[in-house]
Amino acid sequence: APLPLADVRLTRAGSPAAARREAGHAVAAHVLGLGGVIAVNMVQRDEIGGYVKLGHERYGSTRREVEQMVIQNLAGRAAEHVIL
Repeated sequence: APLPLADVRLTRAGSPAAARREAGHAVAAHVLGLGGVIAVNMVQRDEIGGYVKLGHERYGSTRREVEQMVIQNLAGRAAEHVIL
């Protein structure tokens, strides 16, 4: 189930670029219907700059699902460039 806005918790933030990127991933996942956004983490660990946790993980069993996953991933990078 999607995270109700009342349950949103702010913790220490990562970089502004990471925030824009993860927001782009989360918005794309929502718009594409890839599953409710459960969590967005912007704290960098090793090579990972953050992540979006969805309520339902899809593994790309169809061409459409693979295309949607690619769009979601590219949306993060696009958000970094569009939101200055």
